[in-house]
Amino acid sequence: MRNMRRYALAGLVLLVAGSLFFSGSKDGPVGPLIFTQIPAGIGSDDWIFPRNARIVSADLKNSGESFHVLTEEFWSARAPQISFDGSKMIFSGRQSENSTWQIWQMDLRNREVHQVTRDTFNCTDPAYLPDGRVVFSRAFEDPVSGWGYALYTCNLDGTSLRRITFQPHTDHAPVVMQDGRILAVSRQNFPEPNKPRIMAMRPDGTKAELYYRTDPGVIMNSRGYELEDGRFIFLERTEKNIESLVAISKNRPLNSRQVLSVNAGQNKFYSAYPVSEDRLIVSMSSVESESYGLYYFDLIGNKVGSEIFSNAEYHFLEPVIVEGRQRPRILPTRVDESFNTGKLLCLDAGLTGLGQSLDIHSIRVLSTDRLLGEIIPENDGSFYVEVESDVPIRFQAIDRDGEVLQNPSSWVWVRPNENGGCIGCHENRELAPQNKVPDAIRRGPVYLEEKLLALEKTTDE
Repeated sequence: MRNMRRYALAGLVLLVAGSLFFSGSKDGPVGPLIFTQIPAGIGSDDWIFPRNARIVSADLKNSGESFHVLTEEFWSARAPQISFDGSKMIFSGRQSENSTWQIWQMDLRNREVHQVTRDTFNCTDPAYLPDGRVVFSRAFEDPVSGWGYALYTCNLDGTSLRRITFQPHTDHAPVVMQDGRILAVSRQNFPEPNKPRIMAMRPDGTKAELYYRTDPGVIMNSRGYELEDGRFIFLERTEKNIESLVAISKNRPLNSRQVLSVNAGQNKFYSAYPVSEDRLIVSMSSVESESYGLYYFDLIGNKVGSEIFSNAEYHFLEPVIVEGRQRPRILPTRVDESFNTGKLLCLDAGLTGLGQSLDIHSIRVLSTDRLLGEIIPENDGSFYVEVESDVPIRFQAIDRDGEVLQNPSSWVWVRPNENGGCIGCHENRELAPQNKVPDAIRRGPVYLEEKLLALEKTTDE
């Protein structure tokens, strides 16, 4: 875009590839700070697609320096992320009031901007993938489940667009972990709205699983980040509008929740970014101000530190530092688009998280609008099915009287040629499977068509 060419930012310090790793130095950040400014009159429910938002930069070493507006050619822009070599910025932007939100990339050395996605639907929350692609959230409309947002990936020139999540959810705020997996906020929309949770998956959409479940009534809107000490930080907001900075262990994400902002009084938090091994930059609304400013947050003692920037006319959100960081692991893929099915194995359908085993007669396999089939588990409770790929499905346990034993499982899917599985339908997710070959593996996968299947149990050999 010729009209988006600008001179380089005065004083913008860039760290090129290989010059430094993740910003874990005790000396703190080296490069400039980039963040989103949203007019103070816009409430937090509209911060994903705000009006008249802009991305700006400022020098952390000179807090008196004026801000440099990076997206002055856009009607609104937000969600900045910095490339692994520190030279580029990807973001979500809307060129005019009548256009849709799309993904853009800016070269921070010369301010040249090019458009990544060209879509009729809104695209937002981009993040760089270690293989040179980008992941982002894109709107979709389904004739049965209605509107939602799914995660997509594409090349930086917009080619090779691929959808990687397929449940009737709103999936957004993806972040790439050092182990190569994507974590994203996911909220069920159909058949009934459900509370948000954090999902983990590979960049090809395989191995999707629950990573963290919030308490009832808790909302997660902003992106989280990985700390060097093995924790993942993110923000939660309750129905009473209490906002907290939270950390979970990457080893036990479901059972390690820690509120970091317990010493922060009545302050509210929206976003946080790690700038050293013991310090964050947080977007926070203090007791004295309704607008969100940027502050340091010390992880030693979990206390709010000094103010960086604040202004009564703007919310200051989504801070990131312009500097290089370690490139995450590139995970291999077995997705093969020449296949149109994938396989799912359940080791024991009767296993629950309460330490009891249900007396299950059959398992119904449901899609959003139809019954795909009904399977009688093997004697050890296992079942093994082959289903159409990239289609959301749920499992429902049925007793011998035809009554439903438990609510349906969460929505799941398989990618083409994927082999997925679980220990049970409602099991404790920290359990390890028994060291044995399930009976269903010996029988082989059952292909589900759009008809009722009643399979006899295999006899013990």
